[in-house]
Amino acid sequence: MKNSMNNKNGILDYSDQELEEWPHEIIQTSDLKELDISSNQLDHISENIQHLKKINYLDVSHNKISKINHQTTRLINLETLLLNNNLINELPSDIGNLNKLNILNISENRLSNLPKSLGQLNQLEELYLDYNSISDMKALGNLPRLKKLNLAVNNIHECPDLPYNLVYLNLNQNKLTFFPKCIFNLNQLKILKINRNHFSSISEDITQLVNLEVLDLAQIPLNLVPKSITSLPNLKQLSFHNCPISAWPENFDGLSKLEILYLSNTNFSIIPDNFYKLDNLKKLSFSNANLHTISKSLSNLNQLEYLDLSNNELKEIPDFIFQLPKLKKLKLGENPLNNIEHIKTKMKEAAIVLSFH
Repeated sequence: MKNSMNNKNGILDYSDQELEEWPHEIIQTSDLKELDISSNQLDHISENIQHLKKINYLDVSHNKISKINHQTTRLINLETLLLNNNLINELPSDIGNLNKLNILNISENRLSNLPKSLGQLNQLEELYLDYNSISDMKALGNLPRLKKLNLAVNNIHECPDLPYNLVYLNLNQNKLTFFPKCIFNLNQLKILKINRNHFSSISEDITQLVNLEVLDLAQIPLNLVPKSITSLPNLKQLSFHNCPISAWPENFDGLSKLEILYLSNTNFSIIPDNFYKLDNLKKLSFSNANLHTISKSLSNLNQLEYLDLSNNELKEIPDFIFQLPKLKKLKLGENPLNNIEHIKTKMKEAAIVLSFH
C-alpha cells in the first residue's frame, strides 16, 4: 500500500487501493483540505464526510457509487468535486448548497435529469456531464461564471439558453436535428465540438461567433461547406471529417488564421483551386476523398507541415509538393502511384518523412 497520508499539508491520497469501505482515519483528520479516494471499490460516500469542514478538493471518481448523499452537499468549502466514472443516476436536490464549487465532473454516470438547484452554483467554471443520458439541460442556463461545458454523448434533442460566458462547448454525439440557435449568442466561445449530430444545415448567424478558434463538425450530414463558416476570422482548426460534402465556397474572405483542416472521408474528388488562400495552413488531411489529381493551389501553402493524401486515386505527385518549404510529413498510402522510386528520391532530397501507411 502506498503512502496515503500527508498530514502536514492537509492532503490524503487513498486512490487505487481496492478499498470497499471508507478508512476511519479520514474522518478523524479535521484539518483535511484535499482527499483523493478515486479508483477503488466504494459503493457509497461515508455519511461522516460532513465533518470535513475545511475540505476543498474531493475526488471519488472511478468507484461504484450510485448515490450522492446530502452529507456531501454540506461540504460548503468544496471547490473541486470529481464524481466521474461511477453509477450515479441522480444528483441531490440541494447540490446548489456547494456555492464555492469551481469544478464539477459527473461524466460517465447514469444521469438522465439535472436538479434545478444545479443552476445555483454561481462560482462554477467547469462542468463535465458527458457520457450520461441527459435530455433536459434547462438547469444549466443560469451559471454566470461557467466557461467550460461538456455534454457529449447524451440524449439532447434541443438546446435552450446556455451560459453566456462559455469558452468551450462540447455537444458531440447527441440527437440534435437543428443547429442550436442559442449558440449564436455565445460571443466568447472559442471551442465548439458538435460532431455526430443530425442537422444538415447551419444558419449564417454562425458568423456571430467571431472568437471561435476550433470548430468540429465531423460526421454531420452536410453536403456543402457553408460559406458563413469560411468567414470566421479567428478560426484555427476546422473538421469536416466523414461529412458527405463535395464542394467548397468559390469565394471566401475568412480563415486567414486557419492552421488545421480535416477533409478526410469526404466527396470532394478535386482539391479546390482557391485553397491558395489558406496560406497559414499547417496540417491538411484529404485522405479517402476520391482525389485523382493535386491542385496547383497547394503550392502556395508555405506553412504546411503535414499533408495526408492517403487512400485516394492519385497516380502522380507533382514536384511542387516536394518544394513546400516547411513540409515534414507526407502520407500517400493506398494510392495507385506510378513512380514510387522517383517520389522517394524527391522526399529524401527534401528531408520529408514519407508514409505509405
